[in-house]
Amino acid sequence: MNNYSNKELKALATRAARGAYMPWGLAEEAAASVAWLERHGIAGVGAFVDLLTANDGQDPANLAPVFGRDDNGSRKDARVCPILTGAYLSDLRGDNLSDNSLEIQFVFSPVLLVPFLVWVARDLGRSLWVQWGRVLVHVCGDGVEIVSGAEELELPMRQDVAISLAPGRPELTGVILARTDVSNRHRLILERFVQRTLLPESEASKTSGAGGDRIDDD
Repeated sequence: MNNYSNKELKALATRAARGAYMPWGLAEEAAASVAWLERHGIAGVGAFVDLLTANDGQDPANLAPVFGRDDNGSRKDARVCPILTGAYLSDLRGDNLSDNSLEIQFVFSPVLLVPFLVWVARDLGRSLWVQWGRVLVHVCGDGVEIVSGAEELELPMRQDVAISLAPGRPELTGVILARTDVSNRHRLILERFVQRTLLPESEASKTSGAGGDRIDDD
């Protein structure tokens, strides 16, 4: 088991996301999502590893959300990225949310979407419901309450997600964790993605004595 501070986890997650399929800005948002979940006592690293592995090498444009239902099955094999979805909702600052559910199909590891909805709720000054499968989460700008389905939060699968405005405020636990335990398996997978962000040392850098024996960080 490996223990990381919030800052260390963000750094590791950012580089791993960059090594998979995300540009830097999106990778930083992904890392912020993972770190927020773990800091608030919700397992996020496993879902993040599953997401990077499932979508490895994909063009982010093919992982973007389409809102509403795909009744003709044209996207039946889609694995929508929760980070792309969350970034889009954040950019809109909740302007497309109402009492009626906003439906997003085929979201992979949707727990990673939850922190973005916290930030949206903060912008709106309103609480939100987010639901997928048997999971129901009550979200506000200060945190979340897992109303049901806690045992399915981190499952690595595609789910249809519904988001709507909610009355009242969730009952927050108030638990904030300073550090996160990461299993050896998850650390090794993340570090394999990080290795892709490193470049072989050039002959010129060897001659000048720059960098280490094998790699230069790009």
